[in-house]
Amino acid sequence: MKKLKMLSCLLVLVFSFQYYVCASGDNLGVRSTLFQKSVSNVKETDMFKNILEKTNSTPVEYGIMATFNTSSGKEKVVDETFKVLTEYNECNKKVWRDNKIYRIEFNGYYADGYVEGVENENYNIITVNITRKSSQYKLQDLKNMVDRSIGNRKEKCKYFEYVKAKTQKKDVSIVNSEVKNILKFYGTSDIKTIALEEGYSSTAYTHKYEPIQSGTGLIDFNYAVVKYDTGTYIIMGTPEIMVTY
Repeated sequence: MKKLKMLSCLLVLVFSFQYYVCASGDNLGVRSTLFQKSVSNVKETDMFKNILEKTNSTPVEYGIMATFNTSSGKEKVVDETFKVLTEYNECNKKVWRDNKIYRIEFNGYYADGYVEGVENENYNIITVNITRKSSQYKLQDLKNMVDRSIGNRKEKCKYFEYVKAKTQKKDVSIVNSEVKNILKFYGTSDIKTIALEEGYSSTAYTHKYEPIQSGTGLIDFNYAVVKYDTGTYIIMGTPEIMVTY
């Protein structure tokens, strides 16, 4: 009888252990799935849009610049890119060239910018730069225009994006803290801030955009909160701000 009881207890322990292992495995699977979803959500987050909405700021202008290298003739690539880029954007254009540079500048009802080719030793550097002044945030529309003009070269491109917006708040310290807290909420690391004469400038690593080296670390997001005579502005760029402020 004692042996039977011991056997029963042993079986109970074995089944309990198996249940614990299975349950732990399920929990690990759930946690792993949640972590993957969390990483995916960060990647899909439009950081510009979130900051605009949460700081109650209105866009003033925004833009995107893409650069890539090609062994094809610079004038041929610039002409082809410009043609597709401005296909649905009626505009005026101005052509400028010398021995090493070929550039088409344009301005239209929807956007302004330029397409440029610069000769290097063994290849040409092509730059597509387009900006829009508007209170409606449609940066993705500009990116789609650039991607369409570049075609299959977009996988080799380096992208720079920026947004300039006006906020109703006047205190640059408060606005700067708000932006920093939004970035932290999405898991941003290495936020470094320096004081400017009329505001603040910060760099950060959001793990969302293509990073660049800065000192001993990586950054993929740059923002400034500055006060002008016309009000307080937030200027944001990835991986860094490509306009003066």
